[in-house]
Amino acid sequence: MSKTGQRAGVALLLTVVGFALLWPEAEGGRLNPFEGGQYERIAFNMIHHGQYHDARQLGNGRARPPYVRRAPGYPLFLATVFALSPEFPSLTHACISDTQCDAAVPVRRRVQRLTALIAAVTVAAVFLVAHTWTGSWLISIAAWVFYLILLPSSYIASVLAACLLFVHAVLAAETWRRPRCVTGAISGVALGLLVLTKAVFQYWLVGVALVCAVGLWWDGSRRRTLLPACLALLLGAGVVTLPWMMRNALQVEHFGISGRSGEVLAIRAEYGRMTWSEVRGAFAFWLPTNNAAVREAALQWLEPDEFGYRRFDRGNPAGFFRRTKNNTGEVAARADRLEPGWRQYQSKDQVAYDAVLARASADLIREDWLKQAVLTLAFLERGISIRPHFSYKNRFSGYLRPFLAPMTFIYGLAQLCRYLLLPAVGLMAMVAWRRRRFELGFLLLPVLYVLGIHALATHFEPRYAYPVVPLLVLVFAITAQEVWSCFHDKRDRSRTGPSDVP
Repeated sequence: MSKTGQRAGVALLLTVVGFALLWPEAEGGRLNPFEGGQYERIAFNMIHHGQYHDARQLGNGRARPPYVRRAPGYPLFLATVFALSPEFPSLTHACISDTQCDAAVPVRRRVQRLTALIAAVTVAAVFLVAHTWTGSWLISIAAWVFYLILLPSSYIASVLAACLLFVHAVLAAETWRRPRCVTGAISGVALGLLVLTKAVFQYWLVGVALVCAVGLWWDGSRRRTLLPACLALLLGAGVVTLPWMMRNALQVEHFGISGRSGEVLAIRAEYGRMTWSEVRGAFAFWLPTNNAAVREAALQWLEPDEFGYRRFDRGNPAGFFRRTKNNTGEVAARADRLEPGWRQYQSKDQVAYDAVLARASADLIREDWLKQAVLTLAFLERGISIRPHFSYKNRFSGYLRPFLAPMTFIYGLAQLCRYLLLPAVGLMAMVAWRRRRFELGFLLLPVLYVLGIHALATHFEPRYAYPVVPLLVLVFAITAQEVWSCFHDKRDRSRTGPSDVP
């Protein structure tokens, strides 16, 4: 059997194993743990009323303002599964979102099982690509295990985004290595679907265009063969995203995927109103460690003077996050001064409401620019706190119990390796620059984009970084192979002696 056939066979086997290990989580009957069931309501309204809206009560003949607060990708995914479920016509959206409503359990399980399958395929794809790039069975299987442990399988939208980003980035790199219009077009379509799933990637549409332009300028000898493939990539992304963006532009005069940038900036601006001692404490509060002793020592050492850590609590009405959500903070007060009566826009004109929030937030961010610059590092620290999610202890019982001890060791090793993910990106960037391997930019730059834009402009919750985890694991695997090859070459040279080296 050829090496390609061996890789494909092992990848298929790992897909089955991964799906079997993720299957128990699909039986929990829980959908998206965030956003209060908005995505389920949108999917419900799309099927029953033919309207893209998150309203709790939406009659067939009742007109509603155009809805743009959420990207359409994940609701479309849910709507597809709902429409194919025989139980769906008898369900209400409240029952679908409520984990205590047993009537909707079959529908929720179908969503979770399909998500588990997508996750298992993505994990196997990490193995397949890692082996293609490194040629090492050990490193590629270790990458499969590593991503399986880090996989946030309960965050369905993040699983979809991770799969789409991985397909886009890997095929974009492959397009640069072996220019083909088909490969570029598939990469572009994956990027377009990613943008519709996670609106933050709409700015990467410009980013990938700039990367292609720089590459074409840099590699002039291959420009004629690269140009059609790059155009196919950009065209594929545009064909998928432009219809939705034009819909928003025509209906609400907002050329984009969703209208929540003002709310996101408002949360960031509200955090910028913390005291300098709270800025200091933020580095301890978001310290990415599971060691309770280390964390407690850091919290005591850097504890803020006046408020302690109370205002970091997301559930505290006086905290930074909740007073943004409740419009009781300094951003809301600034918006009141800029445009009195803006609060009524929330139900009537979402884009105008978001625009006022964006103006007020921008004013406060400019006033607190130095504090915001320091907070960028604190939020980066918070965002890269990628923790293992795979709960393995209850899986290895009965005849699988002998595997519990090795899995515990592997799990602990993964806990340590996650701290090396970002250093691996830096090391691989150096390798790419020194060896002029431009294709690695398509793997590295999406990671840097996601980390950078969230650290600069958002409060960077760790789940925002989940879509880049498979790329991080792949880069880690490639870096490990580079380090091993470098060490192996030096050891061979030391054995042969300088006179034997050509």
